Amino acid sequence: MVQTKGYGPKRIGEFQLLRELGRGGMGIVFEAVQDSLRRKVALKILPSQLSMDVSALARFQREAAAAGRLQHEAIAAVYTIGEENGIHYFAMEMVEGPSLEDCLKKVRSRDPAEMKKSLLEEAGFPCPDWVPASPMPRFYAAAASWCARIADALFEAHRERILHRDLKPSNILIRPDGSPVLVDFGLSRDQMEGGLTRSGDAVGTPSYMAPEQARGEANLDQRVDVYGLGATLYELVTFRPPFEGRHPTQIMKKILEEDPVDPARLNSAIPKDLARIIMRCLEKDRARRYPDTKTLAQELWAFVRGKEIATKGPSVTDKTLRKFRRNRKWILSSLVGAVVVSLLGVGWIEGRAFFSRKGGMEQLAVALDRLGKGEGGAASNALVEARKALGDEAVHQRWVLALKKKVEELYKKGRFADCQKLLDATSGHFSQDPVLQELGRKVQGRGVLQLEISPGFARVQLIPLQPDGSLGEETDYVAGKSLRIGTYLLQAEAPGYLVGHMVARVTRDGVSKLSLRLLPEKELRPGTSYCAGSSRKKIPPFMIQKDEVVGRDYAAFLSSLSDPFLKIALRPLGWEGERCPKGEEELPVGGVPLQGALAFARWVGGHLPTRGEFILAGNLGLPWKYPWGKRFDPTRVVHNPSGGRRPSPLEDPDRGASRIGCRNLVGSLAEWVLDPGEGPALMGGDYRWPEGEFSLLSLERPTGLKPVPWGGFRVAFYTRGLEPGLIEPSESQKQWEQNLEIGSPQCWTEFRISGDGWTTWRNLVSGSLDKFAGQRIKIPLQGGLRDFADARPPQILKPQKGTPMVLPGKDPSLSWLAFEPAEGEETFEVEVRRTPVPKRILEERFGVFSHHFQFSVYPSMAHTHVLYLPRRSRVLAMDPAPREVRVEGENRVYYFAFEARRSSIPREETVNLLFVLDGEKGPEMPPVADGLRAVQGFSKSWEQREIESGLEQWISPAAFTFGMEGRSWNRLRPWVRRMPRDLGTPMAIEGTRILGQFGLTLAIEATRMREGLPQRFTLAATQGSWRIVDIHPEGRSDEGRISGKGYVEPGVKLRAGPFPGFRPKRLTGFGTEAQVAFVPVRKTIVETTGKNVEVAFRFFVLGTDLGLDPSSRPDRDGFLHNRIQQALAGRYDNYLVRKKVLGSVSSGPLRGAFVSRWIIERAWSTTLPPEDRIAQVYILQRGRRLLLVLCEAQAESMDVLRFSFEKKFNGLCERFIQTLRF
Repeated sequence: MVQTKGYGPKRIGEFQLLRELGRGGMGIVFEAVQDSLRRKVALKILPSQLSMDVSALARFQREAAAAGRLQHEAIAAVYTIGEENGIHYFAMEMVEGPSLEDCLKKVRSRDPAEMKKSLLEEAGFPCPDWVPASPMPRFYAAAASWCARIADALFEAHRERILHRDLKPSNILIRPDGSPVLVDFGLSRDQMEGGLTRSGDAVGTPSYMAPEQARGEANLDQRVDVYGLGATLYELVTFRPPFEGRHPTQIMKKILEEDPVDPARLNSAIPKDLARIIMRCLEKDRARRYPDTKTLAQELWAFVRGKEIATKGPSVTDKTLRKFRRNRKWILSSLVGAVVVSLLGVGWIEGRAFFSRKGGMEQLAVALDRLGKGEGGAASNALVEARKALGDEAVHQRWVLALKKKVEELYKKGRFADCQKLLDATSGHFSQDPVLQELGRKVQGRGVLQLEISPGFARVQLIPLQPDGSLGEETDYVAGKSLRIGTYLLQAEAPGYLVGHMVARVTRDGVSKLSLRLLPEKELRPGTSYCAGSSRKKIPPFMIQKDEVVGRDYAAFLSSLSDPFLKIALRPLGWEGERCPKGEEELPVGGVPLQGALAFARWVGGHLPTRGEFILAGNLGLPWKYPWGKRFDPTRVVHNPSGGRRPSPLEDPDRGASRIGCRNLVGSLAEWVLDPGEGPALMGGDYRWPEGEFSLLSLERPTGLKPVPWGGFRVAFYTRGLEPGLIEPSESQKQWEQNLEIGSPQCWTEFRISGDGWTTWRNLVSGSLDKFAGQRIKIPLQGGLRDFADARPPQILKPQKGTPMVLPGKDPSLSWLAFEPAEGEETFEVEVRRTPVPKRILEERFGVFSHHFQFSVYPSMAHTHVLYLPRRSRVLAMDPAPREVRVEGENRVYYFAFEARRSSIPREETVNLLFVLDGEKGPEMPPVADGLRAVQGFSKSWEQREIESGLEQWISPAAFTFGMEGRSWNRLRPWVRRMPRDLGTPMAIEGTRILGQFGLTLAIEATRMREGLPQRFTLAATQGSWRIVDIHPEGRSDEGRISGKGYVEPGVKLRAGPFPGFRPKRLTGFGTEAQVAFVPVRKTIVETTGKNVEVAFRFFVLGTDLGLDPSSRPDRDGFLHNRIQQALAGRYDNYLVRKKVLGSVSSGPLRGAFVSRWIIERAWSTTLPPEDRIAQVYILQRGRRLLLVLCEAQAESMDVLRFSFEKKFNGLCERFIQTLRF
């Protein structure tokens, strides 16, 4: 049988043991899960060696029976008791919180008089607002509240004739809500049955024993627990028990013969009333203690509320009698002294009335002074004494006015938390006063939630988020009504619509605007849940599958593919062929390659969830790490950390579900998600991971795109658009018609992207063009002619005269269609219909597309650019902001307006857009084998050096780009000399579809390449056959670790950072084990004459192990340098690079490094802004390891760049170098 760490079996009965919580003389306590009810419990087990002891076994059973008879919220409930294979156990409530002893351990070294917050908070534990508002300092109010609640619980136990007899801080636990709970009735005693303890036996913990308990008396009563609770409270406020000693005998001797030190002598800040309560509990004569714990609880609650307590301080006579007992041999002298002291006491009582008012006025002055200093606790204590001496009527008005003045002073300074803290500390005084109530509402903060809801008749409820992360009670939303500041979960319902959820944050004195739209039930896809999105995180509404994709569905997808190569490339790990392994048809499919998940999502007409959508489907935007709340609950997760049998989520399909019904977002299988900024990742955690490592936020980025064993997924779908389709003309169209009537010159560009990936481009120029007669007007052909090479030529609709000419642009991705208007000409229109998506306009990156449109705005000519996207699309970012956005039919239409300006030259404008959209099945793409033949033909032609004729039949010259930055075809020749002769075989498929086009990326092993890196060939299907459109080296992923302490790559023994003001960021594509950039956290602005210029500073660190005998190839500026130059070639393409050798480093971490400075300039063009760089490069070789550090500065002006580099960046380089260890 598998054993737990330290003791016992892994399972007992229906309980699965998770971990040991603690052990003592009467048993061991484990955290366990009860299978039948799927709840966590605390399981107490009697050790086997004690099971043979009749007395010990009887005590163990008596503890379970005693606690099981009690029903009180402050007593840990006992669920069941049992025995298996000779092991006795009972299960009780699992309290997930610290004990008071745990708190005391963290603060014992501190001065109790300096405590301001509750003991729980001072010890560093979260403390919800369970402790009631009190005029007393929070530290003492919390201690008294906890003990008062335990006293109430003990009174219920005493009514059942059960004594606890072992009260101490370690037996009082604090629940997550802040309430106390009493545990461990191991020494309890039933007064009806008698006890197992013989007369003369002392049972209990010595420091907390009552004198009669220490003497071993048999006739104990409830006052023994009064003493134990008083001793516990004594330690909570002084950080030491009433009696201490080196051994139990010494402690019990002090209990019997000595009086405890007054707690006020150990803690000068303790309120007098609390000290009196404690000292009465610790009376040696039990007749002088509180008669029962109910009376004690009443006294403690009175103290917490700031009311007068019944317990008075010891009289002079009492003190004299105590001294009499301790000094019996001086009886006579003590009696004489007692008489004298008594007479003095009588005189003091008679004079008390005379001094009472004067003392009350002094206490009131102290209270007001402390209040003015913001010391609410001290002010409240002083006011208690003043109210006792003077009465409420004498102090009420002065106190309220002073408190109002101080709170308003803090409020004006924006110190809202201090305002609330002061009101909380003084809330026990005159809390019903209307002035203070209004002040409290003001300080709490109010705001307004302005909600746009569709349909308008929906009922909306608000659920507040509590400080502990739980949700409060539902209330109906009322438009215009102010709400307390905080976070709310909105829940909207309407007949015929799905329930919608959204998180709203109400700010102080602000108006929070939200738009919540419900989805009609008939539009919900089967097997999905509806998420209304997040306005704050800019996530639009979407549908997402409730469960992960199962083996049966993925097998159907593979069966639909006719290409055998794709079936092999996209099948999950462990599958043989396209059939799902037997018995796993209804289980979530794991080991799916990323491209398989992407292709499946397109096949069903959806997309892989983004990281934001995945988290939102789980917590709806609440600050929860799990779909059910902030705390982990193993009973709600499909997991098996031992790595054995894979659990089936079908055993309990609804456990762990989010509020919208998504199941197994945490545990089961880690799921593929896409992040537009970072790329693919796996989230949610795998069932084999340890418990503490998976949550909604758990994220892992696998290197490469190969399958991983825990790679599962689910599919999300964009809603068709909840806005109704508009028919009437847009404002932009109306403006066009108005300008057309008056003959005002204007230009209209229109770009339509349909769901199947084909585009229509249209350009119109209208109005009175006489002023442009004889001038050349240019219309942009985005991407140049190569983007339209496979489409029919542009169709010129108007004018009838003349033939437009095509002009090449300075930017190779841009050409111009130019024409010269004739006199009297009013319109010119050109249209390119049904073209494939141009490569330079739309580039897929895991489902994210970009639209980049550049054009000239001519003087006195307004320009409107219109973009049509499919209705089931979503925009991630756009620049500039559109004039209007509409839904027209099955399209989302974005109108961008550029006003006419008076100028002598045209100005260049650009529209940039990032968007995503759901996939469509579309037609079958050409066989992958044909793509392989294209690559093999390319390789053969390359080997034979058939550059002019052989290669062009395999390449699409008009669309071909080479390298990371899309270098043009004529740059290919220099690279031919470095191309390997044998390309080998495909390693992986990266893409199967780009909108309406087919895209295929093959990783080919380069067996003869000097760098030993694979090459990636990107092919596109043109007229049913494959053509190569891009080639670049396979990027190698960084292998280092990034943390708050900087960057570490153990393989090459490199450490970099931390560097203040810069953060590390991983790189790819450089082919080295270590590749990281340090980028600035904030922008750097340099002030120049007339304007401010932004300067970008970056540090690139690249390191590798050459894997060769360094003497066989001294590298210096060779191997790594060439590789990095090749990787940076796209970055520095079309730049003029001038290098200057600076020598070598003589000291520091890079001693011996070869240093050069690169001046990198780019000529100004009409299409792109100027952009210059200065880079300082360090290259260092130590044995087989090679390091390159590139410090780069970038700005628009070389003059500013040189100034910044010399004055600031040069020093930054030196300081950054000092952080390196190599």
